[in-house]
Amino acid sequence: MTQESNLKAQQKPKMDKFALAKRFLNLGEQEQAKFIALLDTKGMSFEKLPIVPAEEVRDVPLSPAQKRLWDIYQLDAGNSAYHISGGFELTGELSTDKMELALAEVMSKHHALRTRFVVSGQGEPKQHVDQHCIAHVELKDGRHLTENQLGEWTAEFIAKPFDLFHEMPVRMVCIRASEDKTHVIIVMHHIVSDGWSIGLFMRDLVTAYQGEPLEPLSIQYSDFSVWQDALLKAGKGDEDLQFWQQELGDKQPQKLFEWTGDLAPNQRREAQQVSLKFDSNVSERITRLARQSNVTTSSFWLAIWQAALFKLTGRNDINIGMPMANRARSEVSDVIGFFVNTNVVAQDVKPEQSFGQIMTRAHSKVLEIQEHQLLPFDRVVSSLLAERLVGETPYFQVLFNHQVNQIESVEFAPGVAVKPLAFKGNFALFDVALDVLESSSGTQVTLTYAKDRIDPEMMVSLTSTMNLLISQAEKNLNTPLAALNSLDQEQLARLSQLSQPEGEWRYQPVTELFGLQSIEQPSAIALKHGQQSVTFKQLEEKSNQLANQLVEQGVVRDQAV
Repeated sequence: MTQESNLKAQQKPKMDKFALAKRFLNLGEQEQAKFIALLDTKGMSFEKLPIVPAEEVRDVPLSPAQKRLWDIYQLDAGNSAYHISGGFELTGELSTDKMELALAEVMSKHHALRTRFVVSGQGEPKQHVDQHCIAHVELKDGRHLTENQLGEWTAEFIAKPFDLFHEMPVRMVCIRASEDKTHVIIVMHHIVSDGWSIGLFMRDLVTAYQGEPLEPLSIQYSDFSVWQDALLKAGKGDEDLQFWQQELGDKQPQKLFEWTGDLAPNQRREAQQVSLKFDSNVSERITRLARQSNVTTSSFWLAIWQAALFKLTGRNDINIGMPMANRARSEVSDVIGFFVNTNVVAQDVKPEQSFGQIMTRAHSKVLEIQEHQLLPFDRVVSSLLAERLVGETPYFQVLFNHQVNQIESVEFAPGVAVKPLAFKGNFALFDVALDVLESSSGTQVTLTYAKDRIDPEMMVSLTSTMNLLISQAEKNLNTPLAALNSLDQEQLARLSQLSQPEGEWRYQPVTELFGLQSIEQPSAIALKHGQQSVTFKQLEEKSNQLANQLVEQGVVRDQAV
């Protein structure tokens, strides 16, 4: 390169990506699509541009994920399955005034927490951010309540319906549980929040309570909504749609667990739970095994879930819903909002595969799926799925969710001890869901199922199967699934007992037993396939005809045909 050309290269102006993104926002829908296409021709990816804030606060359409929850809210506003709650017990002196000021700071930072939902003249729901809202912390004296009464009151507070048209989508209460203990409960509607957001909320609330300033955000959730909507309208999700077409097809898969009764339209799922708790020693062994296998602990637990479902149902084709944080972009990592996107891990599990192979395949599949997250799951469903039964979740019946506890070591104030609180909801979002929560003290595994449609004994067996697979994982890493024991000691003892002969036994060929039935009950059904039925008499006649033909052909006893 000559000195002149080198000088020209140095003088070449750098691209202002922020300005480009701002320019994009001010274009109309058709111009935005042309803008993105032009960038593609120049070898530039629009996704590499930053998400930028809108120049003025205005009502914006709901994100694709929010639209689904809005439709559900219209049908069933009181469904608390879509309430996200968190809380902790404080031991020590708590200032409720400071808590209310802290809540105001958090709501001021995160526009999603002061968003109401309004409907335009054309009937389109939109996000409306209140510029001035009053943060209110409810106070409750629970010192006269028993532990059960306190739990019931808390459950009612969590389940109380939100008025998304007129009220803020977040509420908070401080319950005086005893002279030195206070329960702080936060509830947010899922339409403005997700599991990741709870951790962000707690972090900012503690910071604000301690009097520290909160870091300002570069964008808000509504800015992300506008950015995502523009990308999808410009066709950026088409490649993802092709991927999901190959993965899922256009038909609803057969249920892994048949329903136990008929369902009414919009019937809520009544939740029941079965839990397992593993101490830190077991968790460390799992972490070590995952690391040695070059996978994450999330992939380990996903493989355990796949293997347990296979062992219990005998099904090879297993679809598992898996929520993903969808926060790969740095701009949204600290923003409270509904970012999580559900994906489907659709894989065949075969008896000859070892647990190690299943774990590796699960890890690879999740990495592949993460490259196709731009298209929201609801768009996948509306574009591909032809039909499904009322009450079915599209493309999957069972869910897997893995999280690491982000708020277990909160220091609220000097001399104030903090303990996280766990809450159990009355309703379930899915027929069957496995939640794995890792913390420094161990791993909590919770199986939640809809008790009004799923057999409880089947769920107890499923939990037992998982427990056995976990205990055997390290020893049987390379053992085929078919060879893995999934029966506990009580079941093995029962099986052994049933296998012992009772009374006097004598050998009699099965052909003779069928022949005897043709005499004793000739008109009884012996075989049935679809709409066709064969009686014992007909079976005897046809089998004799076949036997005579084989004999004529020279076939003898025990000869393979």
